Amino acid sequence: MSIGSWLLIPAALLLAERLTDMARSYGERRQILDHPNERSSHDRPVPHTGGLAVSATLLAGCGWLAWQQPTERGLLAVLAGVIAAMALLGWQDDRRGLGPGLRLLVQLSTAAAALALLGWPREFSLGLWRLDAGWLAFPLCLLWVVWLTNLYNFMDGIDGIAAVETLVVAATFGVWFAAVGATALALLMGVLAAAALGFLRWNWAPARVFLGDSGSLVMGMLLGVVSVTGMARYDFSAPAVLLVLGVFVFDASWTLARRLLTGERVWQAHRSHFYQRAASRFGHAAVSLVVLVLGGVLAVVASAEQFRQGPAVAWWLTGLAMLAGAALAANRIGGRNS
Repeated sequence: MSIGSWLLIPAALLLAERLTDMARSYGERRQILDHPNERSSHDRPVPHTGGLAVSATLLAGCGWLAWQQPTERGLLAVLAGVIAAMALLGWQDDRRGLGPGLRLLVQLSTAAAALALLGWPREFSLGLWRLDAGWLAFPLCLLWVVWLTNLYNFMDGIDGIAAVETLVVAATFGVWFAAVGATALALLMGVLAAAALGFLRWNWAPARVFLGDSGSLVMGMLLGVVSVTGMARYDFSAPAVLLVLGVFVFDASWTLARRLLTGERVWQAHRSHFYQRAASRFGHAAVSLVVLVLGGVLAVVASAEQFRQGPAVAWWLTGLAMLAGAALAANRIGGRNS
């Protein structure tokens, strides 16, 4: 990987920052605003057009990489298709509001097509062990991609949180891909991290623009498809992938399970996530900083597992203990505040 190739990342950062400002201005002019309600975490109308800037930056990165690396054009074309499909779906939902059935159908179709074209692992690396999932491998991978797409949408509820999580996860995946010589994927993850950082310039509390579904769906599905590709082509450790995404996966999965068990309508907006409880006490910036730090520590733990540095079980338990501790603290804080 040449030094010149790495210049794509700072270029993506500058592009995303400028495009986000333009998307913010566009949203204000056209009144494409997220108005506060009883379940909102903000108190004034804010344009939710920032995802357009992130998606445009990613598509530009795919185009540049396809020009520079002709042998990876097929891979990059599929990923560009995923980005475009989710950006369009999210934009339509942001503007008009789509039913959950249609959203899920488009997500399933896009994810299934991407996995069919790029491949999926027939067995999963679990550190020292391997799991042969047989015919269940494809539906498990499909479920993972679609769940990650939606949990990113669920977790994008306070200023900065989705951007900092994406920054950490994309940077970590980029290092993993670089270590195995997957240059195109490493650089694309670098572009995603840069796009998240450029967007964060305008999304840090108090946010002047929100990501919107056109950004959160793109981030979630792209990371989902790329993680499956890493497991299929480069033997990424499944527990390591879960750990590096642990903040979002743990909070969203636990909250969904709790709401299902209590008979709530899970598709309706709410304020019962751990991060929302903590934000109600300490504010958006403090919680997003905690997510950044916790995500960074989990990335180190996950990388130790990915590169087989020590017993796998020790890393899994370490990561789970940190997530459980953070969730318990947020729950108690929110309980005292409510």
